[in-house]
Amino acid sequence: MTLVISCWATVAAANEGHGNCSPCQEPNGRGIYINREADYCVQDKEKRRFCPEAFVQTHDGVELKGRRFPASANPAEEYVESYKLSATFELGPNQGATPVILTRVTTGPRLSFRFRSSNGMGEASGANLHKLRISINEKVFPLSAALTFVEHEVALPGKHGRSYWYEGKWDSKEYCSDKNRLFLLPGKSVDAQRGRVTNAGTGTVTLACQTGAIAKCMDWGYNPSAISFADDVENQLLGACIQAKRAAYFARFGDFESYTVDGKKLNIKDREGVLTANPRPLEAVWTEDGALCFNRDLHRAIEVDIPKPPQEPLECGDEFNRWFGKGGILATGQYPQK
Repeated sequence: MTLVISCWATVAAANEGHGNCSPCQEPNGRGIYINREADYCVQDKEKRRFCPEAFVQTHDGVELKGRRFPASANPAEEYVESYKLSATFELGPNQGATPVILTRVTTGPRLSFRFRSSNGMGEASGANLHKLRISINEKVFPLSAALTFVEHEVALPGKHGRSYWYEGKWDSKEYCSDKNRLFLLPGKSVDAQRGRVTNAGTGTVTLACQTGAIAKCMDWGYNPSAISFADDVENQLLGACIQAKRAAYFARFGDFESYTVDGKKLNIKDREGVLTANPRPLEAVWTEDGALCFNRDLHRAIEVDIPKPPQEPLECGDEFNRWFGKGGILATGQYPQK
């Protein structure tokens, strides 16, 4: 039985579904921001790529932070960069658009920008968010594409109110070029190489595509906006889930690639009780740095040859609780197959 995972309900099993890398060779968020087969990056005329991660509030206004790749796509040459932004806001039918200066980005459940123009202060959010057109204003990385968003509102089960997802575009190119559903992770940064989650303050809004590990784990239950733990615990839960979702077995030893495959189902149990399924047969126990232990003969990509690195986690055996006592955060087991 396939169960739909929601961040507002504790469930027994997580359907692995999309977001796979088997193994992941593209430096495309390594399955963290989007699945390997899709793209969320833009490219300039020299074929350098910029893969956005978050809007960041600075004393000069709002910037767009992301990972930048050279034309050679050599991972050793990639680095994180923040770019200043320029923007215009559509005034109305037959009125054209006016240049604006972005002064603030929200950190709540909805994407919202405050701006200053010759007409005074304004805000782009909700029904008028699509009128805002954002461009990177940086001569070293000129881009012809401009970024726009459309908000979509959905009702949540029971008394949980409403939630929001966003359709993003670089001109005519979909931002999330899989299902083009974009979700927000406010107040947190996620390393697009290592998968670690850290506090980023009230002025950061991370952008996560639906099929990537960030959004999947938020949907599975590890959404800081929906659980009430200390910041470090929330970060550990989400970070461990990101590693588990991607099957990044060897991340602790510098191999940050994903070794999951499509269509697998998992039972998940974490030490805080967000998900409580029985993770047996036990695949692995995870921390935010990767697998603390794993059973190689039960890894989910069993149909795929995964490397035998110089170092790898110890075998788990069949008892996950003792690994929780050694720093483990989350345990995964294969969903029983018929």
